[in-house]
Formats: sequence, C-alpha cells, structure tokens
Amino acid sequence: MPKIQSLAALLGLSLALSACNSDPIVEPQPQPEVITQPAGPVVGQATEVQNLPMVADQAANTFSEMLNPASADFDPDLAAVLEGFGGVMGAMGQPAQMRSLKLQSPAQLGRQIGAMLAVRSRSGLGTLAATTTLLPRGTWMVGAQGQLTQTSVQPADGYVLMSAGTATTLTAEWEVGGSKTVLIDDSGNLTGVAMRVEVPTNARVTLTRGAVKRAAAQMTMTPGACVSITGPDALTLTAWAGREATSPAQLKFSHVWAALGVTTSAEATYLTRSRRATASMTSSISGSTANRCTPATFAFTPTRADLSASVSVPGNQARADLKLRDLTNVVFSDTELKGSNPFSKVTGTLSASAQHNGKAGLSAFGPLADGTDADLLPGDQTNVQFVLHGKLIVTHLQAVFQGKVALN
Repeated sequence: MPKIQSLAALLGLSLALSACNSDPIVEPQPQPEVITQPAGPVVGQATEVQNLPMVADQAANTFSEMLNPASADFDPDLAAVLEGFGGVMGAMGQPAQMRSLKLQSPAQLGRQIGAMLAVRSRSGLGTLAATTTLLPRGTWMVGAQGQLTQTSVQPADGYVLMSAGTATTLTAEWEVGGSKTVLIDDSGNLTGVAMRVEVPTNARVTLTRGAVKRAAAQMTMTPGACVSITGPDALTLTAWAGREATSPAQLKFSHVWAALGVTTSAEATYLTRSRRATASMTSSISGSTANRCTPATFAFTPTRADLSASVSVPGNQARADLKLRDLTNVVFSDTELKGSNPFSKVTGTLSASAQHNGKAGLSAFGPLADGTDADLLPGDQTNVQFVLHGKLIVTHLQAVFQGKVALN
C-alpha cells in the first residue's frame, strides 16, 4: 500500500506541474524491490543452535499441559464441548460405520470429526461404487445405551446427530445457499485407500448443548478442474469452539491457487483460563503454472516467494521469515526434478531470518547463483550466521545443506 500511495502522490504532483508547464509529463517508473540483509545474531543474546531441540521440547511440553482437560486451568467452555462430543458420539463404531471418538485432548477434535463424518456408501444411497465415501445425511439419535438410530431421512442436504442424554446436537449443512457437493477421485491421500470422496463446496457445522452453541465451523471451496490432482482453486475454513466471543479455540485457513501463483495463510489461537498459545503462517509464491491437471507434464515456475511463520506459547516465542526475489531457472516438474543438478543454474536473492524470544537466532542473505567453484550447487554465495557454543558461526548456505557445518 505505501508503494501505491507514493506512486499516486508522484502522479498527482506531475499533473499539478503540467498546469503551468507545457513540457510533456514523464510518469515515474516503478523500481524493482530491494531486499536487505536481516539483523544477524549476537553472541550472548541469541538462542544457540545446539539448544534448539531442548527449547522445542520445552514448548511442546507447555502446550501439552495446556491441552490437558483435567487441568484446573483448562477452559470450562471448552470442557463442555468435549463432554458434549463424548455424549453425542457415544455410538461411534456401531453399524453406521462411524469411528469412536476418544477425547484425550482438543488437538484430536478436528481429525476425529473428519473421520466421524466419512460414511461409506451403502444400499439406498444411489448407484455409486462401493468404494465411494459419501457425506452422512438424515437425522440420527444416540440412545441411552449408545445405540444409533436413524429417525428421519431429512435433511437430505445435511446431517443431524442428537444425544437425548446430554441434550447435545451436531448439525451439518452440506449445501449452504444451494451449493452442490462434488466427488473427488482420491488416490489415497485422504483415506489411505483409493476411492471417490464426496466433499461440500459450502458447508457449515455447529454443535449445540441445550440452547447454547458450543462450536461451529464454516468451509467454502472452489474445486476447479484439477481438484483431484493438485487440490482446489480456493479453500477457506473458519472454526471456533467453546464460546463464540473470545473463543478458547479458533482456526482460520485460506488457500488460493491462481494464474499468478499460490497463496496460503493459517492462524490458530488456543486459550486456557490464564494462558495463551498462537500459531500463524503465510505463504505467497508468485509464478506460472502449466498443465496443472496432468501430473506427467505439470510444471510450476516460481519467480518470487514470501513465507513467514510464528509460534507463541508461554515462555517461548519463535518467528521465521523467508524472501526469495528474481528467481530464474527453477522449475518444479517431474522432468526437471529428475534431472541431474536441477538447481545448478538457479539465480535470485535470498533473505531469511529466525528469531526466538525477540532475539535474532539465524540470518541468511545473498545471491543464490553458484559461485566460482565447480560443484554446480547454488548457495555458496549466501552468507549464513548463527551462534554455536558461544561463538558466532559465519558460513554459507551450501555448506549447511551439505552437512559440512556442525549444528550441535
């Protein structure tokens, strides 16, 4: 936005001057972006490389403690969600071919909901092959002994699962706004076996307990012609659990594969009574795509990339950024990647950094083109710095990739 505003200001100035000057207006030309070297690590401040595994374990243990439903710090509204799912899913594994929901932590929720909603086709659902996985439909009731009974074939465009014992209801709307579902030919990536999978293009799922909404998720998708090969053209997902305001668990995700490149972003927040954990990721890769629907001839040629990721748990915050500019001679395709030294002629500039608790821990900067050596491997002109055992290590990217630099 600042660059656009600057261009607009210069253009406005040119127009003003032209009112009193008959000379032709020369509009400013946009200048190529210049990326600068990130701040390097400082001995005594930077987290040393050999300590990173210990830091990662510490952060993982902290987050695991936050996910423990038995903890007094666990959010009570999220506990109500888990209890509700435990009741409404009590009949999993019954003849409806659903799976049991073992709620050891909220981290399992998404995976198990996905498994629960995958119901294999059965008689009466049409003429699709037996290996087709359809979205469940109709209204079902979980009995006191865990038995699952279908009480209605309606809604035909959704799914309702109720538990009388816990007053919990799971409602899924597969065709929000009249949208239609699509069948994706899955080679095993989604289910472990080759089959066709029915997925919605605009869906909404809610969990209520009594009159209180405890969780909700909204998904929209633009399948595109290559959804079974390289994924959808666009996908968005938002979800929350616990309570709608200041939700203890939140997720936002978006992905777009367009003619000019691929952009992806994700953001997650998790709260206990007193602690907070967050994670985010953004990726924007500019480039051209050829033959996206044909794996044998598919090719993606990137020209620029911006990637960033951050994670924060109590006591530990980490961030990483990567910028690639003016990339040439890089093609991701079956033919190119199988060739000898596929990145030997790559050119461009790299700028990367990593921080821990607000202090630079690693920096990398420089041209990617191979230097004067004869090994045909790029990265020997890219300066890399980090701290190891109290010393600042200055090396190059190629040496790190080849394992020539000790990292412990």
